Order: sequence, then structure tokens, then C-alpha cells
Amino acid sequence: KEHSMIIRLWKGYHSPGLEQLVANAWDAKGQELLILCPPMLQDFSFLRSMPEGFLRLHGTWSDLERNEIAKHYAKGNPVVFRETPVLGVFTSGTLSSSPRLVLYSRRNVQASLDSIFGLFDKTKIEHVFCYPQAFHTFGLTLGYLSAHVFGWKLHTPEGKYGQASHAQRLALQEENVLTLGTPTHFFDLLSSAKNSATAIAPSYSCIMGGASVSRDLWSRVQSELKIAAPSIGYGCTEAAPGITHLPPGQAPEHDDEIGL
Repeated sequence: KEHSMIIRLWKGYHSPGLEQLVANAWDAKGQELLILCPPMLQDFSFLRSMPEGFLRLHGTWSDLERNEIAKHYAKGNPVVFRETPVLGVFTSGTLSSSPRLVLYSRRNVQASLDSIFGLFDKTKIEHVFCYPQAFHTFGLTLGYLSAHVFGWKLHTPEGKYGQASHAQRLALQEENVLTLGTPTHFFDLLSSAKNSATAIAPSYSCIMGGASVSRDLWSRVQSELKIAAPSIGYGCTEAAPGITHLPPGQAPEHDDEIGL
């Protein structure tokens, strides 16, 4: 149909071409819906509740998965949403142990990005180093989308998370860097920086999210990783992408102040 939406399903890890897929879905302003599927996703019944359109597969799919997808989307329900979705990610969230698809509109994400990055001095950000994968709302919205919307250069370690990811971060010597990661990513980066021949360069800020952060970790990130104004953010996927945030440079008053 002339006005049918293109629905793109992507599955995999950080990879070339993914940044452009996200940008294209955002810029299409409702003509495309990009759904970022985690590698272990096995239930494709969500396709029965998708808008009518043209299905396109990107990333890493097995023949078995392609067949399952074709069965679920064979006829497609002509669903109409109150707002046009442009992006989708999966979450087990806090209400269910089963992965659920959460859809975002442009307005939903833009409002979150404007609110969160209103706490930062955006003139001090030119590069975003993003540990979290794009199938997590953390990586997708605060990483891939913030870089596209605000015109920053995105850096992602290719493939699955591993030790090589930290070598890429340590090699980034620019000062105007925002580093995104979970507490585990920052603990591992601290260890890598301690044992690396490459000294970590001073940088502006970071967002630690996805789990609770201790005062000790915040302080070590500032002193040992030379990140001048660390920040802590916590969101749930349904909040796209945050529900509370400590401004950059403001230390938590106690452990787990955000994220508990």
C-alpha cells in the first residue's frame, strides 16, 4: 500500500551500519519502524500486533528464525497506534519476567533526551562512547540517538562486550567525551586503565546507569578515570530512557541513591 510503514527488524550486537539504520528510522518521521531485537529473542508473536507494512530483516538471523517471523507476520494486523512508533526495544522490565516489546514515538524520545541532556553542558560533548548495546534502551537512546540528534560522533566497540572494548575507550584521547556504561563497564574500565600502557585522557562526563552506583565508584571514576563530572542516570525501558538523574559533577549522598 502507498502509505504502508516499513518495519525493520534488526538483531545482533554493535556493528557497522547499525548507526545508520537508527538514524534512518528517526529521520523517516513515522514512515519506518525499527525494532531492535536482542540476540536471544525467540518469541516473535509480537509481530501479530504490528501495523500493516513491509517487513525487512537486518543483522543476524537464522533460516529457522526467518521462517518463524514469516509465519507470524504472514497476514499482519492493521493496528493503529495513538502515536506513530519509530523505535522498539524489548524488556523484561519490573512487571513481567517475559521479554515485552516497548515502542517509542519521536516525541517520547525527544522529550527524554531534552530533559536529561538539559542537565549537561552540551558544548563540552563532541564524542559519545557507548558500551551498552542498541537493543537496550540505554544504548539506543542515550547513545545512538543522542549522537544523531545532537550531532556528536558515536563510538561503539564492535560486537559483544569484551576486554577489547576498553582498549578502544582508552585510545579515545579527546576531551569532549561522554562515556555511557553500567557500573560493571566502569569497574572493568578502571581495571583496564590500571594495567594499560595507554594512559586514559581526561574527559568531560559519563552516565553510569542500568544498576545502582556506590559513592566509591563515583569517586574512582572521577579520580582514576579522570572524568571531570560523572553523572548517574537510572531509567526503565518504559520511561524512555530515564526516570531520574543526578546532574554531572554531583556526587551521590549515599550508596545506591539512584538505581536501587
